[in-house]
Amino acid sequence: MMVLAMKRELQNPTEEEVIDYVNGNLCRCTGYKGQLRAIHKYLNT
Repeated sequence: MMVLAMKRELQNPTEEEVIDYVNGNLCRCTGYKGQLRAIHKYLNT
């Protein structure tokens, strides 16, 4: 849901903006690598 909101608010978010959006919503134990790949794939569709 938050990624949908981010896509609506930001046309072309930077890596830092994406991390700011997921911070506090996802577990950091994975380093966000898989999640960031999926988010970028979604944002580029």
